[in-house]
Amino acid sequence: DADALVSNAMQAVLLYYFWILRSVQDKVKEGKPMDEIPNYDDFTSALVGVIDARPKLDGIRLHAIGVLLDLYTSFACLRTIDTSNSNDLSSLVKDVPPKAAQLILSSFSAAEKAYAKRLNRSIDAEEADLPEEPESAPEDSDEEESEDEHLSPTQRLLRKKQEVLVAEKRLVELTSKIVIAIVGRVLDYAEPSRGHLRKRIVQNRMKLGANFKEVLQYLDGPKPKRINKPKPATGARSEEHTSELQS
Repeated sequence: DADALVSNAMQAVLLYYFWILRSVQDKVKEGKPMDEIPNYDDFTSALVGVIDARPKLDGIRLHAIGVLLDLYTSFACLRTIDTSNSNDLSSLVKDVPPKAAQLILSSFSAAEKAYAKRLNRSIDAEEADLPEEPESAPEDSDEEESEDEHLSPTQRLLRKKQEVLVAEKRLVELTSKIVIAIVGRVLDYAEPSRGHLRKRIVQNRMKLGANFKEVLQYLDGPKPKRINKPKPATGARSEEHTSELQS
């Protein structure tokens, strides 16, 4: 299967770069200089090419988006490493290319719309800033409708529930990758469009279920710990304390 081959190849190359990253971290900790700084620009170009060539909700496209975001987010950890005794690694911490960011937003909008359709909910959407791309195959095709005619009411209900779960899983998984990349400052961080993607993905946070909302909460960072104030003394304890003050 060609799609499986492409998917496995992307994953294999990603694992290779994870190994490269670990090697870089080890050398920096040991204070050993590197003969050559690794570069993942060619892999990025290949991934963007796959993403751009596929429909918005195509499985291979979504997998390529996930691989791309994992790649950039992983190398962002080099920001926290002291490189004073090693090579300058700033070239390895990069922003996701603008074209890739636009394609990612396009897939997010399509996944959001598809899930809202399964829930029969209306959402706010911004399509003006999205590039023209080939549309995914319609989810409600005539073939699906003809198949439904042969199903019992219970089977139809189960099928609809399954379709809702699949659409939710797709949206939540994509959103989680986007959120991690935003928090890692490799996506939606560069000017002049800084913050646009974040504003867009939270636009319908209250309309698409608890799981979607929960993932988006990570954009706000950890919640401050609640400090419990001591309760005032009451009853006998209060009277005892009062008499002590008067004596």
